[in-house]
Amino acid sequence: TCTTQTYFNAPNSIFIGLDKLTPSTSPSIYPNPNSGSFVISSSKEWIRSVIVFDYMGRPVPLQVEYLNDGVSVSMGEGLLNGIYYLKIRFNEETRTRKIILVR
Repeated sequence: TCTTQTYFNAPNSIFIGLDKLTPSTSPSIYPNPNSGSFVISSSKEWIRSVIVFDYMGRPVPLQVEYLNDGVSVSMGEGLLNGIYYLKIRFNEETRTRKIILVR
């Protein structure tokens, strides 16, 4: 099997379905990869809710602590290593990000 990858520089392109990631609008998620605990910080917008889904779209158990400039999240025990999807709801919109669990 032969695989070809093409890279290009297109600074004025429009990508449909992807959030434009800028420091003023993008929440910071750290550490990522993580061992089950991470922080989401957002200095511009209030985080209303956080949900984490596994690869099958099932929500996973969480503990969420609201901080002054974001939230601290602890994922439940017994989860497998891998990619999870983080749904962050703000006042006006919802954003989805990938996080990586490595225990």
